Amino acid sequence: MKKPNQNKNTTAVLAALDRLAREDRLAVATTALISEYAQVSEGVMFRHFTSKESIFDSWIESRSGRLKVALSGMAAGRAGLLRFIADQIGGGEALSLLCCQHADCALQRAHLDELRAEARAELVRRVAELPGLPLGIKTESLVDSLWQALCRAWKDPAGDEARTLVHTLPWEAEAVPQQTFPPTHLVERLALSASGFVFDPVAGNSFTANETGIAVLRMLQDGAEEVSELVERLGREYDASAVILERDVLDFAARLREVLR
Repeated sequence: MKKPNQNKNTTAVLAALDRLAREDRLAVATTALISEYAQVSEGVMFRHFTSKESIFDSWIESRSGRLKVALSGMAAGRAGLLRFIADQIGGGEALSLLCCQHADCALQRAHLDELRAEARAELVRRVAELPGLPLGIKTESLVDSLWQALCRAWKDPAGDEARTLVHTLPWEAEAVPQQTFPPTHLVERLALSASGFVFDPVAGNSFTANETGIAVLRMLQDGAEEVSELVERLGREYDASAVILERDVLDFAARLREVLR
């Protein structure tokens, strides 16, 4: 059995990773930085953990356990989903896994990708069972919208969006629910260049996009609709984890919605 001080120190170290995750600093987290955030000396920290990797492994195991319990224990229906959302925003530890930047260890990245995929699949199943979903929008797109809103609320749990999300689902907040990407006809009319120049001949506007952005636009013009499909296709072309690619795609989608109105 662990002594009280051991439990206290371990809890502080894992909580430090939660803070680093919220600040997008996991990829640069050294043991010295973790020690600073935890207010636990490195010497004491290494009485409980053998290495930085073991700290991350313990953090993932702890937070994934809480996430799985929360998902499996979620009550059916809209009320159950809203309670799950409120609990996660209020606690935040499980959301660290869903919304954090990638870890610097390949095995940990793979584990995070697997956990995120499992969580997303469960949310898709739960949302698909809800009555009165918006017509013409796929369940996966609604979950993408929910996921983005959860991560924004995780970043700012005291913000307006977090306060709204605990009683109003994203697609309920607007008369016309916001899709992940702009309407298809707006994307299809864009002229793309290999140099990254994008021109809208109807509106007369132009903007630039990086190589990944151009690839996403071409896929959208070819008929791709879901974030998961884009991530899968990008993963065949680029040496990056699904976590990074998904974040890039969602960030680019938000930019597109601003540009193409």
